[in-house]
Amino acid sequence: MGGGPNSEDPTPTLAVAHPNLFWFAGPDGSVHFFNAAWLAYTGRPPVDALADGWAAAVHPHDRFHLERWETALQGGVLFEADLRLLNAVGEGRWHAVKLIPLRNATGAVTEWFGSAADIHEPHSLREALQRLSVALAAERDGDDGPDLDLSRDPFVIADKAGVWRAVSPLLGATLGYEVHELLGRTSEWLEHPDDRKRTRREIDSLAKGRITTRFENRLRGRDGRYRWFAWAAVPHGDRRFCVAQNITIQKEADERLRAAEARRQEADALYRAVFENAADPLFVIRVEPSGAFVVEQTNPAHKRATGLDDVVGRRLEDLLPPETAAKVLARYREAVAEGEPVAWRDVFELEVGTVVWDTKIVPVRDAEGRIARIVGSGRDVTPAGPDAPPD
Repeated sequence: MGGGPNSEDPTPTLAVAHPNLFWFAGPDGSVHFFNAAWLAYTGRPPVDALADGWAAAVHPHDRFHLERWETALQGGVLFEADLRLLNAVGEGRWHAVKLIPLRNATGAVTEWFGSAADIHEPHSLREALQRLSVALAAERDGDDGPDLDLSRDPFVIADKAGVWRAVSPLLGATLGYEVHELLGRTSEWLEHPDDRKRTRREIDSLAKGRITTRFENRLRGRDGRYRWFAWAAVPHGDRRFCVAQNITIQKEADERLRAAEARRQEADALYRAVFENAADPLFVIRVEPSGAFVVEQTNPAHKRATGLDDVVGRRLEDLLPPETAAKVLARYREAVAEGEPVAWRDVFELEVGTVVWDTKIVPVRDAEGRIARIVGSGRDVTPAGPDAPPD
């Protein structure tokens, strides 16, 4: 079980965990939340990131878009732009950035929701195709064809059968070969076995005059490692002009994410099995940014022991008598302040009668280092209660 965000916490859980970059800003555009993906991508500590805002990550050549953002901010209207955001090592990757104004019942902007989706590979391929189109147009006008020595893209010129007739030095260097070693044969000897049939189909499609806008395959380098490439290609007379982007790093990152997600799902399943079947009462409390403590999950043993069922989404002070609630909340605040587990014994007057309860709570931090949840366990030690030894 899990409770959704309440009116005091507009940050959706999705924004915290989603691999896209997300942030929230106030009506004036000042950012007050970045998700873990943003912090990991930019490599900025949370305090510095919040102080600088999202615009600090915009590539210098794309900062002209920020004037449009200021106009959108003043007018309270949607902002969209394709621009480069600097990563932790200072490289700019293309992102589709969107900032959406969130309004209250009166129509006033109370929040801005920002998102950035990585579009670097398709954007770079489009740029490469545009450069190729310019080069081919120049060739038709009688100028020299594409200068492969100066090409900033991995580049191949092949014949109808897919035999490589010219190769840019950049592609040769990426694979670890001299250009002459790659000429006079197709790429089949370099292709990953799992990609060969798909690659042959794509070459046949090019032979029929179709344009390739994006095709991915793996080529083996001299060192035996496979590199991932995203290809775009156009037929031109008897030749096929093919431009590529080396997407190996992105593919490897995606694979790490998939592996991490598989591990997370496995851990979640294990956690759920233990949580739901534990003999002791277990519970999870969400710590709101306001300092409130809200029940997020309880296991069946907790419901049986306390007689409390409809508790998810409710504050602790709404579930306990005022005097008891004050004592319990003091323990929770101690755990948050100290960042350490806290254990104690309580006596509760509940619907099932007087209950003596041993409790231990453990604070859990989120990706930003904030204590966002408290995981607790309890044990009924009431004399003659369910945990008392038999007579």
